[in-house]
Amino acid sequence: MSVAQKSPTEPISCQPDIYTQLRELRAQVESMRIECGDTSAVAFSASLLDTGRGHAGPFNTDTVLIFKNIITNNGNAYYSNTEKDISKDLTVAGRQDRSSVETTSVRPAGVFTAPVGGLYYFSFSSQSTGP
Repeated sequence: MSVAQKSPTEPISCQPDIYTQLRELRAQVESMRIECGDTSAVAFSASLLDTGRGHAGPFNTDTVLIFKNIITNNGNAYYSNTEKDISKDLTVAGRQDRSSVETTSVRPAGVFTAPVGGLYYFSFSSQSTGP
């Protein structure tokens, strides 16, 4: 078979084991897809205030800071409404697992719940002026 007659999947001038490595990598990727199933991505980004200027505190008691301006909330793991019934969120997200709704129907505001295992990174910055 001449070079012009070779199929697109046959190596022309590349090292033969590069195709073996490619097949192995594709098999590994497919295995990881199966292993992960339909694990949803979770990410949230929020700011404390609805607008760019303002203040929060000082407080005389321990206070949960509720981030009002939700920029991103993939996976619906952050709840900003006080005593919000999450059964509505589960229905909106297309998940209607009644057993989880019954056990976790109410969440306090300002709470992020990690619904899947993984690495979560939280960052907080603030500025203070005055005495």
